[in-house]
Amino acid sequence: MKQATILTSLLLIGCFWMENATAQWQTSGDDIYYNAGNIGIGTVSTERRLEVSDSYNQVFQVVTTGGTSPATVRIHNDNNGQEAGIRLRARSSSGNNMHADIAVKGTGATDAGFLGFKVPFNNTAGAGYQMVIHHDGKVGIGTANPTAKLAVDGDIKTTEIIVTDQASEWPDYVFDSEYMLPDLHELKAYIRRHRHLPGIPTREEVERNGQNVGAIQQELLQKIEELTLYVIKLNNELEEVKLENEDLRNLIRSSN
Repeated sequence: MKQATILTSLLLIGCFWMENATAQWQTSGDDIYYNAGNIGIGTVSTERRLEVSDSYNQVFQVVTTGGTSPATVRIHNDNNGQEAGIRLRARSSSGNNMHADIAVKGTGATDAGFLGFKVPFNNTAGAGYQMVIHHDGKVGIGTANPTAKLAVDGDIKTTEIIVTDQASEWPDYVFDSEYMLPDLHELKAYIRRHRHLPGIPTREEVERNGQNVGAIQQELLQKIEELTLYVIKLNNELEEVKLENEDLRNLIRSSN
C-alpha cells in the first residue's frame, strides 16, 4: 500500500510538471511554437529567445528586430581579446576538410577591433587573416595591420588606376610662356652633386617611404615636358646652324 502511495505521488508530480512545462508550448494547425520565456541550450541564464552556450563561451542567439537592439542573428564570445566568428566548412575533391572564417576580433586595450576573413588551407590551425576591415575603415589584404585606407601586402593586378587628388597641380604650366626652364649647366651640376633629378625622390626616400603614384607621375611628366622644350630649343638652334652653313657655302661658291 505504501509503495502504491509513493508511485501515485510520483505520477501526480510528473503530470503536474509536464502540464506546467508544456504550458508554454502552443500549437496552431501543423505549427508548434513557444508561447513565452527563453530557451537555453547549455545554459540556464538566457538573455534572448534562443541561446546556445558551450565551455568556450560561444553563444548563438536569435533575437527579435524590435526594441533598442534590433539584431537578428548574434554569435557571441565573452572572452577578452578573443574572436567571435562564423565558420563555413566543406570537403575538397580529395576529401580533406576545408573551412573559411568570418570573425570579429578585438585589438588593444581600447574598444577597437576588426572584421577578419581567413581561408586556412586544409583546415590548418592558427592561419592568419587574408583580409581585414578595421574599426576606422582601413582595409588590409595580406596584412592584419593596415596603415592606409587600403593596404595590400603583395602584388596588385588591375586594368586601370585613376588618381584624382593632384589634378590641380598637373604640370601644364611647363608650357606657359613665363615658365623658366632649368639651366642645363646648373642641372648638370645638381645631378653630379645629388645623383638624381631635382624634384624626384632618392632611392633612400623610396625605400623608406614608398612611392606616391600620383606625385611621381606628375614629376615624371614635368621632366618629359621640360625635355620636350629642350629638344625644341636644340632643334631651333640646329636649324639656325644649318642656315648659317648654307650661307657660308653660298659665299664660298660665289667667291670661286
